[in-house]
Amino acid sequence: MKSLNNQDCLILMAVYNGEKYLREQLDSILAQTDNTWELIAQDDGSGRIHVRTNESGNHGPYQNYNVLINYARSLPARAFYLFADQDDRWDKDKLKTMKDFFCRHHSDSSVPALLYGDMRVIDENGKVFIPSMNAEDKIRRSP
Repeated sequence: MKSLNNQDCLILMAVYNGEKYLREQLDSILAQTDNTWELIAQDDGSGRIHVRTNESGNHGPYQNYNVLINYARSLPARAFYLFADQDDRWDKDKLKTMKDFFCRHHSDSSVPALLYGDMRVIDENGKVFIPSMNAEDKIRRSP
């Protein structure tokens, strides 16, 4: 696989009334051990975070992501595209772990691949109350 550079990861975040959790999510992305990313948020941001406003009205998360994906298509191609919800909190090595896994297991960069990671569910105090959504939903890992 080709070497990666600072423009290889584009994170797309659709935001709607997310001020309660948004700061924590942005902080968790800013704290990534792999900083080869750029973030486009549909409503809020600074620095490497680009501000966009959905000018066509409120259509819910599906349409908000659809607008972001269509916008991303107009930008230079990236090796990785990631989706971030406004109320997520990423582990500091999420990006590095996902990229490393991809590079180890996917040798043909001309073929698209989709990576999915399990998640923990936490309460408003950060206490884990579901340690694995895969186990909770009985999702088995497949090759």
